[in-house]
Amino acid sequence: DRPQPAPPQSSAHPSAGHGSGGDGTGGQRPVPPRPSESRLVANLQTELADTLLKLGDAEELVKNLQSKCQDLGATIERERELRTGNGAMRNAEYLKNITVKWMLSLDRNEQGTLLPVIAQILHFSPEEIEAIQQHLQRGPLRRVAGGVSNLLFGAGSS
Repeated sequence: DRPQPAPPQSSAHPSAGHGSGGDGTGGQRPVPPRPSESRLVANLQTELADTLLKLGDAEELVKNLQSKCQDLGATIERERELRTGNGAMRNAEYLKNITVKWMLSLDRNEQGTLLPVIAQILHFSPEEIEAIQQHLQRGPLRRVAGGVSNLLFGAGSS
């Protein structure tokens, strides 16, 4: 899509093209853009629009990443505070709040989500974590379902 050279202009009058038109164009009419130039301009406009969309997406991504960095920075700061002397008091308060939430929750998924937090604060062993996870999977609803199943279908089902 290279621009083609302009065709040679023939002039029937020796003064044509030398300012005799009186319209400020030197007697020459403006040359309309060639079809290949129009296509090139359209392609460039499309490319510009695509690039602007990508720029908007990139700016949105930058904002999201900056927000995540701030959140992670706050988390790191909380961890540092918890490891200092004053942090021990806050750590105990945090543990208390998490434990209360754990005990009040009837949702096993929520309890499963809180387990790693409590396990980290109290330094549970992998065996202790596994035992608690197995208990959560069995849960009271599974025991009730097993009891109902035994009543309906006999002692062999659970």
